[in-house]
Amino acid sequence: MKDMYSLEGKVATITGGSRGIGEGISQAFAAMGCDVVLVARNQERIDGAVNEITGEFGTKALRISLDIREEEAIIGMVQQVSK
Repeated sequence: MKDMYSLEGKVATITGGSRGIGEGISQAFAAMGCDVVLVARNQERIDGAVNEITGEFGTKALRISLDIREEEAIIGMVQQVSK
């Protein structure tokens, strides 16, 4: 039986997930068993955050580097995450 706080089997997309509050949120979701999609502009920071999440929590983490001010990029991200 799943813990009432478990997010196992769920996926969360976090913009700004490579640092600060976004990184903390992504870690909190991962700690509850949620797979995460980290979205940010800086690929290097995303890589570090993803490595930390997968190493510490063992959940899946997808990295997407994009600027959320670009509508086409957002549409592509949603399509990629929905697969």
